[in-house]
Amino acid sequence: MTTAAGVAYAEPTSDSSSSESSSPSSSTGASTDASSSPGSAASNSPAAQSSSPSSSGATGHGVTEDTADDDAPATGDEDAADDSVDDDVTEDADDEDAIEDVTVDDTADVTVDDTADVEDATEVHASSTPAASKNDHPVTTPVSPESLDPPAGVSTITSTAPDAMPTVVDPAAAVVDPAARTVAPASRTAAPTTAALTTVAPVVAPPPPTLVTAIADVVGALFQPLLNPAGGSPFQIPILTAVLSLVRNEFERIFAPRPTRVAVLPPATLVDPTQQHVLVIGVDGTNLGRILADDYNQNFFALMGESTTAASSIVGHTTISNPSWTSILTGVWGERTGVINNVFTPWTYDRWPTVFDQLESMDRDISTMTVANWNVINAISGAGTYGADVNSYVPQKAGDTNWLATDDAVADLTVDALGAADAPNFLFSYFVGVDENGHMYGGASEEYKLAIRNMDDNLGAIRAAIADREALGEKWTIIVVTDHGHQPQVGFGHGFQSPDETSTFVIAHGSAFTAGDVNSEYEIVDTTPTVISLFGGTPRAGSDGVPLTSLGAADQDPADLKQALLDAIASNDHPDLVTNVALGLRTIFATIPYYVFTLGDDGIDGLPSFLVLPARILFDGLYVLTNVPAQVVAFLTGVSGARLFPLLPPAAPNFPPADDDMPMDVLVCGAGPGATGQARCSAASVA
Repeated sequence: MTTAAGVAYAEPTSDSSSSESSSPSSSTGASTDASSSPGSAASNSPAAQSSSPSSSGATGHGVTEDTADDDAPATGDEDAADDSVDDDVTEDADDEDAIEDVTVDDTADVTVDDTADVEDATEVHASSTPAASKNDHPVTTPVSPESLDPPAGVSTITSTAPDAMPTVVDPAAAVVDPAARTVAPASRTAAPTTAALTTVAPVVAPPPPTLVTAIADVVGALFQPLLNPAGGSPFQIPILTAVLSLVRNEFERIFAPRPTRVAVLPPATLVDPTQQHVLVIGVDGTNLGRILADDYNQNFFALMGESTTAASSIVGHTTISNPSWTSILTGVWGERTGVINNVFTPWTYDRWPTVFDQLESMDRDISTMTVANWNVINAISGAGTYGADVNSYVPQKAGDTNWLATDDAVADLTVDALGAADAPNFLFSYFVGVDENGHMYGGASEEYKLAIRNMDDNLGAIRAAIADREALGEKWTIIVVTDHGHQPQVGFGHGFQSPDETSTFVIAHGSAFTAGDVNSEYEIVDTTPTVISLFGGTPRAGSDGVPLTSLGAADQDPADLKQALLDAIASNDHPDLVTNVALGLRTIFATIPYYVFTLGDDGIDGLPSFLVLPARILFDGLYVLTNVPAQVVAFLTGVSGARLFPLLPPAAPNFPPADDDMPMDVLVCGAGPGATGQARCSAASVA
């Protein structure tokens, strides 16, 4: 069978399929989206727009008929409808010049073009605006019939079928068949008329904005111009998309609930805090694996054999010294304290009190002391309301290029404090020598190994002094901890997320701990809560750390302690890719203002007096310019405590050297009993 050119033909189907198109939804005024159905002939060719896959049949002239209305003309209303349409068409054809464009404004601009000539023919010419693409489809959305009031110049045809809906018809598109005097009825299957009528869907309230989406949208708006390849951007779209995804994921991670360790607090016991004694030894940048690999380190081995040890890891946290030591001395991770580099920020410890302030707030009679050979540690110890009662700073000894003699001086002051008649209740001794050799020569170097051996010798001397005090009836708890590990090669040393850098350890010795055990739950952030609990206090609310004594359920008694620790070290791995990249970016951005800060502080020394002020202004400005983006990146990568103010850099720590011959009661840097305000030894009070 052949058909005329431009005439659509469809084989009639059974009545059973026709009945499906007359659904109850038709009576509610909802239009069937036949014109937008995939593969619809009406959507691809203007000559076939009156044919739809959803129609039950088609006439030989390409006019789609709704089978649900097949019986409607038998009622006698068909001729009346035809006459009405014929009259409207004739009348409007006379006024063709007056009808140029009819616009139906129902929140969307729809233009009906009535300028096409009406042809008296057996073919239906559907005059619609050409689609921009063959895949463009008219869109119909259910609305109530009342919202479809036709504008002036547009006639309506109302079917007599009980379930028919009013349909807007363009007079120029209504074609009269002179033989049959029938007009193509407006089908409920929405075969398109001359102009596709688009309506607006009911407005759905958008979800309420959140802080996460707000920041993500701001960042997206900042980067969006870079995503336009027409602008000649040197950035690649996949790279920037990945960066924005990383930012969003990391920002959401900040506010996501974090898993908490289950800690079983031991029964509270009444203790006299002035009779408790705790020594914390901090060994900077020391890999436990390097200690275990050298049989020389017998003092370390003996201590671990009498203690509970953890081959812990700080994976997922920055491996920079100041943030880690702040976590050790406050019990709060650096992501919350906001410490991102080695620039000492005194205001941090007003909000997050150190172990010294927490102990002093419990009982001002608790004596506290710090001995350290890095002035940032002394600054942290003296910060806050009270600070350490005794704060001894040991600068690098003259000619001591490998820092071993300087470490020995720290050990000597520690032994002297322990041998005094009135030893401190809490003593923190910090050694920087191992970390310095790691930076200069690498973590796998001979110099690094010798620095650990030197630390082992100092540990033996300190333990001997503790033994002398315990012989007098005192009970001491010893905790040895490191802040991070070290890369084997010479380079950055640490700051990123390799297992060598995230490797840490905690060794806890005393009556509250089991000899020779391994505990995989210990973390360096548990140090301060442990000290507070040993003095009979309650760890500060909001601490990330928990008392080590509350994690006894995870104790294990291995057959081979050394091998068990080596196995635990081997199990440490890199974090996920997003965390790895995010923390790497944080380290890079955070290191730049630290270098500017250090260069400015060192460079101003020795300048003529008239150049000091201009140089200070220059370096302060450079610090601000580099610190602002560093804080933004830190915030976007998980540091909720990041802050832009104060804008200007703080004063660098400046401590007078501790004299080996100076009596301990002269080395007091605290403000004195009952005093308030910032301690004298904090960096904010020295210039």
